[in-house]
Amino acid sequence: MSRLVWFSVVTLSLGAGLANEGAAQTKAAAKKGGDILVATPQQYALLAQYKEMVGVVKSTSPGMLTLRVQHDHPVKNATGTTPSTTNNNSQQQMQHLQQQLQAAARIKNPIQAQQQVAQIQGQMYQLQAQQSQQKMNQSLKSQSMGKDYIDFELPLLETASIRKMEIGIEYDAKGNLKDFAPPVKEKGMIGYAAKFEDLSNGAEVKVYLAAPKSTATPAKKDASGAAIDAVPANRPRVRMVVIFKDATGDAMPNKKK
Repeated sequence: MSRLVWFSVVTLSLGAGLANEGAAQTKAAAKKGGDILVATPQQYALLAQYKEMVGVVKSTSPGMLTLRVQHDHPVKNATGTTPSTTNNNSQQQMQHLQQQLQAAARIKNPIQAQQQVAQIQGQMYQLQAQQSQQKMNQSLKSQSMGKDYIDFELPLLETASIRKMEIGIEYDAKGNLKDFAPPVKEKGMIGYAAKFEDLSNGAEVKVYLAAPKSTATPAKKDASGAAIDAVPANRPRVRMVVIFKDATGDAMPNKKK
C-alpha cells in the first residue's frame, strides 16, 4: 500500500499501484475474472489507517469521489495436486536413512558408530531441505494471483485541492487553441493546479487522505425534502487528489470538447 493487507496492496498493497486499466477497467476485470466490489465498513476502517491511496476515478459528485482500487490476492487453483513420484522417492529415502541410523547406533565400536551416525544425519538434513523445497514448489503451483476491484465512496474536504502532474493543450470557450504559457509550480505543492472537472471517470489518481470524522455527516435534503449525501463516520476524507493520467491514458491533456 502495505499497505492494506488485501492489497498486494494492496496490494489494499494500499501504496499499491494500478495497471493501466483506464476507462475500460470494468471490462478488463470481467475478462480477467476480477469482480467489482463495494467496500465494506471493515475495508473503510482499514483504508483510514493510510495517508494515501492509488486508484482510478469511478465517478464524482459534488463533495464525493468514488475511487476504484485494485486488490491482488492469492487464489487456490481449482485442480488439486497429487503426490509426485519425486515426493514418494524422498519419503522412501528418509525411511531407509532412519533404518541405517538405527543400525549405526548398534555398532559396538563407539568411534565408528559416531562417524556413521554423523554421516547419516548429514544425509537426512539434506533430504529434509529438498523435501521442504518440494513442498514450497507444490504450494506455489496450487495457487495463483486473483484480481478484484473495490469501489470506495470518499467525501472530499471543502478545502480539498486538485492537482495534475502534467499540463496539456488547452482551448478557450470558442474552441481556439490558447497561447501556451509555461505554468509555475507552487512551492511545496505537487504538480500543477487543476479543477474538479478534470477528475474524469477512468483517470488514474493518487488521493491523500485525512482522518474520518468521529461522527457521521448529517444528510442534506433535496428540494423534495428527501435525505441525500449522508456520510458514515468511519470513512476517510480526501484532502488532495493528484491526477497522473486522464481516462485516455494520456498525461492530462485538456482536449477540445
